[in-house]
Amino acid sequence: MKRSRKCQNCGRAYSLKAWREGTFFERFLTGWLAWSLVSVTVYPGADADLALMVTVPAVGLTVSFALRLLQTAQYGFWEVPNWLIPLHAIAVAAFLVSLGTNIQSLSTKLYDEAKIVDFAKVLEVSTLNGNSARIGTLKPGAESSSMAITLPLVHLVDCQDDPGDRPPESIEQNTEGKWCERQTTTEYTVQVIPIDAESRDAQFIVKNPETTIIHGPDKLGDELRFVFRPEMEGEYRLDLLNTETGVQNFAQYLVLIFPGDVTDDAFFESLSSRASLLSIPTVHAGILMMSRPPNSAAVVIVLMLALIIPITFFLTGAFYGARAAWRGVAFGFLLYTCLYGLALGWQATTLYGGDIRELWYRESVTDDYRTVADVLTEYSRRENGTDNLIAVTVEGQPDSPLRLALRDFPHAHFVDEMPPTTNTPAAISPDTLPRPMMGREYVGQQLIFGYAWNLDSLNWTDFGSWLFNRRTRFDPVPAQVYRIWIAKEVYDVENVPAG
Repeated sequence: MKRSRKCQNCGRAYSLKAWREGTFFERFLTGWLAWSLVSVTVYPGADADLALMVTVPAVGLTVSFALRLLQTAQYGFWEVPNWLIPLHAIAVAAFLVSLGTNIQSLSTKLYDEAKIVDFAKVLEVSTLNGNSARIGTLKPGAESSSMAITLPLVHLVDCQDDPGDRPPESIEQNTEGKWCERQTTTEYTVQVIPIDAESRDAQFIVKNPETTIIHGPDKLGDELRFVFRPEMEGEYRLDLLNTETGVQNFAQYLVLIFPGDVTDDAFFESLSSRASLLSIPTVHAGILMMSRPPNSAAVVIVLMLALIIPITFFLTGAFYGARAAWRGVAFGFLLYTCLYGLALGWQATTLYGGDIRELWYRESVTDDYRTVADVLTEYSRRENGTDNLIAVTVEGQPDSPLRLALRDFPHAHFVDEMPPTTNTPAAISPDTLPRPMMGREYVGQQLIFGYAWNLDSLNWTDFGSWLFNRRTRFDPVPAQVYRIWIAKEVYDVENVPAG
């Protein structure tokens, strides 16, 4: 190849100069970025709002870096065509897009496996000798916050072809047509293991078919183990008690139930070890085994793309030098980052706007803030013929977001506690049981003004699905539940529905 007249050490000298003797602006941005990274990492009150402290210097340094990359790539022996670096950059960006797409596919399947976990089952001790036992989980905060299991269990033993002289009420036929004696289990050992550390303060109870608590509440701690004896046959419920704030802990629990009073600690240690592994999706032959067939092609593509990107770098460098190769890879990453950043911005403002799992939103803003204004407008027209002059008694603080929702209603009066003499045409109060006592009969509608979700509830099984699709094992739960009350005369009904 044709040798360039530029010196061979110019590139190294320029890099050292940029690092040691950069401009004041570059040094300022570098110090700002380092300080902001330390601040948002160490400061306990850091939230999404402080991300701007990192974004501004990072953008400035990226622009400075891009301007340097635009300088000539001619170096030493290498004559670099004008089309090489843009082509290489587009190829790297395309590979990264494909890599991200396939990683998203695998993350979704991993999330599906973590989400679809069977509830606890009664496990025979004999079935736990191998790895085939499927131990279930109890997920508070979601629809599966309560688990039901039918007890006592009946086992068929001593099966024979002929019923003989055994009492008819004590025998029945099995699936093979043989007559077997019915044996009822009278006691069960239950072991509950919290997967997430912050869930150890939760309390566990057992209710009988009549919903009476027959065991607990017991604090879980590192592990909870107890024996209980069902006094009747039917559906027993295993529940986790709510926290003081009314929102259940975001956690996952392994629940093991099997017949008998087992006291062998060595057996429990072995059982707990296998149970902990079952909280993680099964790995077989390097491919995730899901409830649905896995996309093995995505695994192969991810591995191939992870290798192709460095391969293209070395191939380009072998023909046109390391400087040209680095520029192609750097511009490819910048192009992909720009596309990814635009996608994140669009998701945050439209697709996931208001979702508490989007880090830009410290508090969720629900559609019910608009609903309360629409409802009051409609019934204000019925009550006095105006859009906003209806009188409203609101139990809450006047500096809350509800004040903003009611800004167009001048007769909205805020109180610390709903007085029993309330007789305004409309009222708004927290949705509690029993319903608040008021001076006239009202018809109520539930309103949800906020949701709660904890970033600490993420683990490796649903981190990818949260990053790409804002889907998590534990969905946001209502945290600010109110009820709007309309007087029955204004609502135009003669009788208020029960409840």
